[in-house]
Amino acid sequence: MDPIIVASLIVALLLFLIFIGMPIAFALGISGVIGIAVLRSMGVALDVLGTYPWGRVLSFLLTLIPMFILMGQLADVGGISKDAYAVGYKWLGHIPGGLGMATVAAATIFGAASGASTAAAAALGKVCVPEMRKYGYDSKLAAGCVASAALLDILIPPSLGMVIYGVMAEESIGKLLVAGIIPGILTALNFAILLYFIAKVRPEMAPLGPRTGWKERFLSLRGLMWVLVLFILVMGGIYSGAVTPTEAGAIGAFGTLVIALINIRREGAGWRRLKEAFIETTNTTAMVFALLIGASIFSLFLAMLNLPGLLAQGLAGLPPVAVLVLVVLAYIPLGMFLDPMSMLVLTIPVLHPLMTSLGYDGIWFGIIVMKLIEISLLTPPVGLNVYVIKGVVPDLRLEDIFKGVAPFLVVEFITLIILIIFPQIILWLPGTMK
Repeated sequence: MDPIIVASLIVALLLFLIFIGMPIAFALGISGVIGIAVLRSMGVALDVLGTYPWGRVLSFLLTLIPMFILMGQLADVGGISKDAYAVGYKWLGHIPGGLGMATVAAATIFGAASGASTAAAAALGKVCVPEMRKYGYDSKLAAGCVASAALLDILIPPSLGMVIYGVMAEESIGKLLVAGIIPGILTALNFAILLYFIAKVRPEMAPLGPRTGWKERFLSLRGLMWVLVLFILVMGGIYSGAVTPTEAGAIGAFGTLVIALINIRREGAGWRRLKEAFIETTNTTAMVFALLIGASIFSLFLAMLNLPGLLAQGLAGLPPVAVLVLVVLAYIPLGMFLDPMSMLVLTIPVLHPLMTSLGYDGIWFGIIVMKLIEISLLTPPVGLNVYVIKGVVPDLRLEDIFKGVAPFLVVEFITLIILIIFPQIILWLPGTMK
């Protein structure tokens, strides 16, 4: 049978299975097995089903996944979001848009101890939205600011998305993590500029917060001391080559556990939350590995079809920039209906070889994909960060939160364009690694 016909039928089957509500991990696996059976034989398909998934997940690198997930869960238990917001509030609250900037600063700091954007949205939403509303911030702006600032977790290492991309694309996870630092800081600065502009044009939406004395400001930094030490150890170790990313993940998970235990004892927080953090880590890890197994089978089917090669041939007449634009435009509707992990496992096996064959750097493309995933977390109808904020601040209407994120989405697109035009913003730091 013609490979294009087979590909079309199997993709149609995959979309049908997703449409009827089958978990994407199983939809990928079933579609891949059926596709391999059609291309080769049922015997080959069953052999793949019996051995290939185990071989794909039996990787030392993949131990990073539970460690990064655990870091995010423990960061919330340890009150890191609360401490980070307190610092930002005391240092920035008195300037135009300062409470919003404090939220962005808190998200940046929280990102240094968490690898999942939705975890950041939940942790920051409980702290920042009520505080901003207390000082007269527009509810839509407050919710939109928190939902958008939480996106920084995707770029500021550690990042679960970077690990998944690195494993699937066979790119250096260490370089990917380091490459996200400058784009993450650039995104945070652009959000801060937006908030300052809103506060100047519409001061009633973002009133000034109270001014804090210098003594209080410096005393507030104590709450972040161990987080900053942890970030320096983890990322400094990766950057210098002193530790592997997996070893750095172990250091990060252990350090975040210590911080959580200290804060639980200091503040009398319930030990039940610590237990829940480990349970949630186990559940999320199982979900991610199921996705990786399903994606590995489907990726093998695509490799047997040589779909990336066929796609490259079909786009051979287009300049690389035009192909990049098409890829960006393809991610936007995908993000409206798929969660970030599903987007990664569905697209990277096809798009990574295509883009690298056109001369694009795999590390650079990984950061561009992360930015596109950031955008997907805010776009309706599946903008997960928006739903998370709705969950922690239930009195807000969903449509109001989507309205609140709109200006931040514009800034996200502007930042994406900057990173595409100036790729060295992404590539300079990983290029200096030992």
